[in-house]
Amino acid sequence: MQKLLKVERKFTRYHISLIKLGKQPVFDNVEEHLDSLSELFNAISKSCEPFALALYDSKYILMAYVTQGSGTNAQEAAEKQFEILAKLPVQVSISNTQVPIDYAISSLSLTGYSAIYGMDKVQRRLAYSMEHALESDDGVFFHNEQLYKAEMYKKHVLRKLTSSISFNPDDFYLVFQPIYIPHDLDRPKRYEALVRWKNHRNLGPKTFIPMLKSQPGFQEGMTEIVVSQVFSLLKVQLETKKHLTPIHINITKQALNTEHLFSHLKQLLKGVPSIASFMIFEVE
Repeated sequence: MQKLLKVERKFTRYHISLIKLGKQPVFDNVEEHLDSLSELFNAISKSCEPFALALYDSKYILMAYVTQGSGTNAQEAAEKQFEILAKLPVQVSISNTQVPIDYAISSLSLTGYSAIYGMDKVQRRLAYSMEHALESDDGVFFHNEQLYKAEMYKKHVLRKLTSSISFNPDDFYLVFQPIYIPHDLDRPKRYEALVRWKNHRNLGPKTFIPMLKSQPGFQEGMTEIVVSQVFSLLKVQLETKKHLTPIHINITKQALNTEHLFSHLKQLLKGVPSIASFMIFEVE
């Protein structure tokens, strides 16, 4: 694809596609079918006539078209994507047998001075868009930069969050929401433990807690951090002979049913079992 870099960038528009050769693997063993792969590659080159075409490992090809113009037109680029799909061979010869082949295609359009110009940036975005293409009914997805940035930001935050859970539990602290009963508002009868995370972006629990739903192991780790901090607070109050008030801890059904949490609680309460009556789990 270095051929693209030799094109005058000032007035150039690129349409670049990543094409998966078969939504499901077509070749059981690529090494045994290099001739078939080469034949398919040549057929695609002839039928689509791209400016540049490259094999991107044994499952994908990269295809590029270059035109002269200013700016990009998303609708035109999407139409180009379907035009490519329509020209791709519908069969491939494997061991002298014609085997049906389908495709998934992710594409993007950019100018020579686009912020995402450069093959590394383009390939990362095409690979991301391919995930969506494979999930779509027609096997097609056109790159959405806002969606890509939002997903990358989410992954970045999740990576920081899981790192804090695994290696820096002190990054989390608790605030306590008082719970009163209607006829006695002078003194809280209970507290609800609410977790907060020390992070540079000041993200609150409404943002970072939902991210853990797809990470059950880390969600359980977060629960253990909260449980440990609640226990430590109650233990200090008990040792200093202060009045203990029950503290509610929010917990999922999955976390409540884990053997690991049970063992963690058992270890914490060893020697001070009386604290257990002041730790109340609220199942979400």
